[in-house]
Amino acid sequence: MPRPRPHLPVRPVWLCGRCGAPWPCGAARLSLLSEYRGDRTSLLVYLAVLREEAREHLTALHPATPPGDLTDRFLTWARASSMSPCGFQVVTAGSRRAASTAGASAARQGR
Repeated sequence: MPRPRPHLPVRPVWLCGRCGAPWPCGAARLSLLSEYRGDRTSLLVYLAVLREEAREHLTALHPATPPGDLTDRFLTWARASSMSPCGFQVVTAGSRRAASTAGASAARQGR
């Protein structure tokens, strides 16, 4: 049985070679977070370099319509510790308690 292909970018179009989504897709993000666990700074440096490579490639492919800001696609998800790699907010027991405490406090103050 062949091994499934990893979720890697197809250059110069910067789509995932496995699922066809804009890279890094959700699966690639999870893989990168796992690979760089404990070294978020290196992950962000690596993604910043790839963002610039993607910008250059996509601009060369479509000079009349260069890509917009690729920061969200390449970097923001890796910086946001309270967000999952797919863009959903991660809710933990502690964050639920903090949110309910803040909400109760605001209600008492009439907000």
